[in-house]
Amino acid sequence: MGARMFRLPTVLILSLALCVVSAAGCGLKRQQQGKSKADKRPPGEAATPVSPANGAQKEKPVKTDESVKTGGGPETLVAGGHSQVREPFVFVARDAQAYKELRRLAGELPELRDEFFRANAVVAAFLGQRRSGGYAVEITREAEGALRVSEKSPPKGAMTTMALTAPYHVVSYATPEENPVRLSLGAAWQQAARPYRVVLGEFTMMGGFAGVRELFKVTGTLGLMRYQDLATVLFDLGGDDANRPRVLSDAASGKVSSDKLTLTVDPGTFILPPRRRLTAEVTLGGGENKLHFTLDGMQAAVADGFGGRGQFDAEATAGPPKKIALDDDPM
Repeated sequence: MGARMFRLPTVLILSLALCVVSAAGCGLKRQQQGKSKADKRPPGEAATPVSPANGAQKEKPVKTDESVKTGGGPETLVAGGHSQVREPFVFVARDAQAYKELRRLAGELPELRDEFFRANAVVAAFLGQRRSGGYAVEITREAEGALRVSEKSPPKGAMTTMALTAPYHVVSYATPEENPVRLSLGAAWQQAARPYRVVLGEFTMMGGFAGVRELFKVTGTLGLMRYQDLATVLFDLGGDDANRPRVLSDAASGKVSSDKLTLTVDPGTFILPPRRRLTAEVTLGGGENKLHFTLDGMQAAVADGFGGRGQFDAEATAGPPKKIALDDDPM
């Protein structure tokens, strides 16, 4: 009887021990299975973020220099609902210096080297302040190649955060060095661009094996967008030339210093290929009611290359755009 009473507790103890070992093994197996599933995600991919319930635009991750594509697009570099830029503004970077200025507005942008801009451009669109969340900036590429910049508003009756927001979107996209940046702007940005008309000017194209020299008058219109010490010029120029059609349609941005602005511009058909870009020196005078442009294009580094230079004046056809910042608005 004594022996039987001794064996019963031993069996119970052994059973309990087996249960503990089994439970630990199950827990370890579940952890290994979870780890195995996580390891199936591509390297560097984070868990999918949950969309905000209030409809506000979620901050998108910043890409590194190595991860930015050099073809196709537009490829989002960064986007979000809160920016320091309180007015509608578009900035176009075609070189490293202009991109450096852009990074002051959106400091989370990756570093991009000079080589990147030989076949790519960076376009940033800032919507300005809105009274609530749910707004966003959308940048898409149209069939003919232009970038369409549009405002995306929250659906009627949607639940949104009742706080000031300032949405923005920055993209890169493939555009060869000899191609212009063509923008199709939504209403908010069109209203933020002050219009100008060319009143006087001429341009001379020269070069080629035959020593071509063609002089023509500059015509057309421009748009000027300003934010603090930065400016963007929207070119829509033509030429009064009986020999061939002349078009210069581009967008370029830079920093204003002592009422002067230096831009890198695609010459379009102002200069025949092979050619290089134009350097545009802009003087803002008369309270920005008048603009003076000096265009200078170095001849391409080939025997039959073309170059050109010229200058023209433009006058504003409307007053400065109305400011829409809401910080000081009593609502």
